[in-house]
Amino acid sequence: MVEMIPKINGEERREEGRFVLPEGEVRVFGAVAYVTVLEDRLAKIGLRRKWNYVEWKERETAAVCFNMLPKEKPEADFAKVEGAYVLYITPEQVKVTSHDPEGLTNGLTTLYWMLREGGGACGCGTFTDAPACGYRGILIDSSRHFFDVETIKGMIEQCSLRKLNRLHWHLSDDQGYRLESLRFPRLNEVGSWRKEPDGSTYGGFYTKAEVRDIVSYAGARGMQIIPEIDVPGHVGAILAAYPRLSCSKEEMEVKNMPGIHEHILCAGDDLTLQCVNILLDEAMELFPYPWFHVGGDEAPKSEWKKCPACQERIRAEGLKDEEELQAWFIKKVVEHLQEKGRTAICWNECMKSGMLDSRAVVQYWDEEEDAGYCRELAEGDRKCIYSYTPAFYFDYEPMLTPMRRMRNWKPVLRDGSQVAAKNLLGVEAAFWSERIEDRERLEKLAFPRLFAVAEAAWNGLADYGEFVERCAKHMRALDEDGVRHYSMDEVDLEGEAQKEAIIKEWKPMVDQARAAGMGHFLDVIGRLVRNKLEGVMDEAMIEEMIEEIRS
Repeated sequence: MVEMIPKINGEERREEGRFVLPEGEVRVFGAVAYVTVLEDRLAKIGLRRKWNYVEWKERETAAVCFNMLPKEKPEADFAKVEGAYVLYITPEQVKVTSHDPEGLTNGLTTLYWMLREGGGACGCGTFTDAPACGYRGILIDSSRHFFDVETIKGMIEQCSLRKLNRLHWHLSDDQGYRLESLRFPRLNEVGSWRKEPDGSTYGGFYTKAEVRDIVSYAGARGMQIIPEIDVPGHVGAILAAYPRLSCSKEEMEVKNMPGIHEHILCAGDDLTLQCVNILLDEAMELFPYPWFHVGGDEAPKSEWKKCPACQERIRAEGLKDEEELQAWFIKKVVEHLQEKGRTAICWNECMKSGMLDSRAVVQYWDEEEDAGYCRELAEGDRKCIYSYTPAFYFDYEPMLTPMRRMRNWKPVLRDGSQVAAKNLLGVEAAFWSERIEDRERLEKLAFPRLFAVAEAAWNGLADYGEFVERCAKHMRALDEDGVRHYSMDEVDLEGEAQKEAIIKEWKPMVDQARAAGMGHFLDVIGRLVRNKLEGVMDEAMIEEMIEEIRS
């Protein structure tokens, strides 16, 4: 029996005998999408077959059968969980059953790994499986660096093989707008391109046809795509194309450096919301799923403080300050999405005012120390996706976000409280691309650390040593599939080895800060290192390491 990642989270009742995939024609019953994925995957490992579809009345004679069951007739309590499935294997037939398409895809994936491990054969038995978390995702940032279609598809395939089911696609930021827009053509003519510090031009965007192709490819593999168009901040590319939507109305260029930029959308101008709604409508035509991410993070209010239109909006709406103005703005966006049948997701900064629309889902990544404004996730009814930076930001090197920390995660907020189980939708690992320039870098930062995300989201906490043993065996599959990756030693860091690696990484920056007279930066580095490593190293080792970095 193949040792799965994630491990089967249910009953494994094994029986005598083996199923062998027929050498010639394979009679199959089920939707074309599922069979095509299985056929493609098996062909890539040398198991090419001719697949012959049979009708409903002949399904019991099929060698492989994908069977969707009515939701009102669950085979077991676990089957009520979205993504659950049962896999029946006899010498004559393999049957995947579920109450939803995602469950059939998950069962297909388990069958694929069994056939791959067995060279076209697998042991008989009954296997029930269901995820602990309904939301198991990754974020890919195509704004800071643009990844071509094949790179996006490659990540979707590898994530799907580990039963991850959400791609949060960050498509708009200060450094580029990446969706084709027919309603706002300057978003592509201007906003999709930037001038780099060396004078070269960098950029690109996905055509509507390419997006539909990617969405279809992902959907066949059980992965829903959640687009993100960040508002009201991180909009440098939009404002470069349409400066009329800013408070100052000044001409500007698409940003070529990371960071938080002060120019944001003007919340006092009715035209701004009208354009945002039209832009969201255009994007929604490409993404058929019920989620839409609207950002809401890192929106400095300096422009709003001096903008007459924004100040008038605050007075007219009876708002207290600029923080409540952002809440008002996001509420309007949430309401528009709700009218279109979509649920808005936003970053946790949107909770600062205490006025965030109750229908919005919050994605938690971090908050100011002792801020406490996210306590609603622990004590209220706010739904949450957990992406806390120290465990889930994979754009950081493994020394700062080691696999061990991610695998042992708990949904704890900065103030020490824990996201209520009823509020936790799931987890998401983020690949912000300021420092990820190409596919090779993206894959290396992803693997094998994403094994831990898949395992934790499907099974919750479990024996770490046993998990590491399964990871080591699955590293061979990455090599066979041509996926670049770190070694287990490089991602499963702890103790002295991790300490030495972090010192080597941060010491040069400390030396530069000291030489530039920026002594205050030393405290910033100390806090950052501490935030990343609490729960990975003991307190004494963290203190010792910070002192060594600063010395």
